[in-house]
Amino acid sequence: MAVPLFPFLSSLVPLAHKLDRTNFAFWRSQILSTVRAHELEGFLLGTQLCPEQYVFLQEGE
Repeated sequence: MAVPLFPFLSSLVPLAHKLDRTNFAFWRSQILSTVRAHELEGFLLGTQLCPEQYVFLQEGE
């Protein structure tokens, strides 16, 4: 059976504002606060390797 490693990603609230020419600073602050809250900054900076998308469990585990 495959289990997603990051089940919280499906529960993220969509951003209220889409990125456009006039709102980069606001958009960036929303994105960075979400990334930091979920401790994902290392993946964006390249300091942390991305895990496998799924963990395959043996029956009974």
